[in-house]
Formats: sequence, C-alpha cells, structure tokens
Amino acid sequence: MEIKVSISLTSVFSPMTDYAGYISWRKLGDVISSLYALGYHERVDTTLPPLESFREVAFARAFSGDTNVSLFLGRPPRIDRKHCRWLPRQFQWSADAKVDYAAETQWSAICAVLKGEALDLFHVDDHNEKVKRAKSVCHEYAREFC
Repeated sequence: MEIKVSISLTSVFSPMTDYAGYISWRKLGDVISSLYALGYHERVDTTLPPLESFREVAFARAFSGDTNVSLFLGRPPRIDRKHCRWLPRQFQWSADAKVDYAAETQWSAICAVLKGEALDLFHVDDHNEKVKRAKSVCHEYAREFC
C-alpha cells in the first residue's frame, strides 16, 4: 500500500516540481509545526541574551532553513516573523566575534531576517513605499555587516 501511494505521489508531483524538494519542504514543515507546538517561537527567559538557550538555537536554525528553502524552491516561508517574539532585530553581530556554532547560527538568523524583509518588497504595490522599505533594508544590512 505504501509503495502504491508513493508511486502515485511521485506521478502527481514530479511533473509540477522536484519531488525531492517537495519531501524536504514537507519535512521541514513538520519540524516547524513541532517547534511552534512546543512554543519555541516565544522568548521564555529574557535574562539570557538571544540564542543562549537550546530552544532559541533550534528555532533560529529552523527559521534560517525555512527562509532558504522557500527562496530556492519558490514557496512561501512557513515561519512568519510577526509571530516570533524574539527573532527580528534582536541580534548584534561583531566582526571580531569568535567563529563557532553559535556565531554561525546567529549569522544565519540575521541573514534570514534580512532576506525575508527583502522578499516582502515584492508584496508592496506603492513604488514610493517600496523604495523606502528597500532603503531601510539596505541601511539595516550596512549596520549589521559593514
């Protein structure tokens, strides 16, 4: 039965999209749903700096992965920054920071936030507003990385 369902799904989805991409996107969605259900999108301990707890690191990694997968596969991201209490603008990057797993996680999350803000520009119809927001994203990029 499982083989028939798999073959049916392959024949349905293969012409429309890369089947492996669909599986990866679906599995990432399962992870994201679990993290939401566990409340990882909430900032629980405000005495710790961001990305000091396991839950924040796990959510930051999922957020970064979700942003990248949505960009590469052309699908909408599953994590909406509006519902994350600690992701946007909560990071500080230092050029002399020690390079390790935590620093790379922080870097990935910062980049994901900026990518998401850049993608949001496609949903702005007013040209002047779009230019204003684009300048804001560029200014934020320069503040974080230059």
